[in-house]
Amino acid sequence: MDYAQLKKDLEGLYITIPTLFHDEDLSINEEGIRTHIRFLKENGINKENAVLLAGGAQVIFQP
Repeated sequence: MDYAQLKKDLEGLYITIPTLFHDEDLSINEEGIRTHIRFLKENGINKENAVLLAGGAQVIFQP
């Protein structure tokens, strides 16, 4: 894929998918994540108008 096509494909909304946890034991709330993604899809978010960002993000804090 060339740069121009990649740039075109990455136009639109950038939506981060949060990692949801259960309050009780801090385990990952997989059903909550599925529900959130289902909500986005049912309300019009798709590959034609958005990029879903799922995965880790590293933040470096400097003093």
